[in-house]
Amino acid sequence: MSENFVTFHRNGLELHVCKLNGFRFVSFGMITGYVNGVACVESVIVQEPSGRRHVVTEKDTRGASTIRVQSPRGKPAYCGLADAATVSLVNAEV
Repeated sequence: MSENFVTFHRNGLELHVCKLNGFRFVSFGMITGYVNGVACVESVIVQEPSGRRHVVTEKDTRGASTIRVQSPRGKPAYCGLADAATVSLVNAEV
C-alpha cells in the first residue's frame, strides 16, 4: 500500500519547527479560499506511525505555510495552510 506523506514549508524551505513533518496525510480541513489558483485550507490531519492523529493549523507551524503532500508514485501536491487573506499578504511580502 502506498501512502502520502506531508511536509510543511515556508519560502521554499522545509520547516523544522513542525514536529509533524513526514507523517502520513489523512485529509484537509475546510478550504478558506484560493490564491493564484492554489487552495488554502484551515487545517490538515496527519497520522503518526502509532495511529494517533493530529489536526495541524497555522498555529502549529508558527504562521502561514505551504503543505506539500508527496505520493510515492507521483508529483507532490501543494496548498496553503492559513486563510487565503493571510497567504495573499505573505506572498505580497516576498
